[in-house]
Amino acid sequence: MAARSKASKVQDLPEVFRPQDAKQASRAAASGEIRRLARALYTTNLDEPAERLIARRWAQVAAIYFPGAVIVDRVR
Repeated sequence: MAARSKASKVQDLPEVFRPQDAKQASRAAASGEIRRLARALYTTNLDEPAERLIARRWAQVAAIYFPGAVIVDRVR
């Protein structure tokens, strides 16, 4: 079985994710392949401002930090 390149591994990642291997993610961030947004939160989107990215992907971020949680809104 052929080894996959780093570039193809990064392309396979979701736009916002929690890495399984923190050391590997830290090295990838240091080399500019991915970007660290917060503790245990990284992105493959290197261009969009973090504030805009988080605002657009807030539900994914919430699911990463609070898996299985239910978000509700009460309307009066």
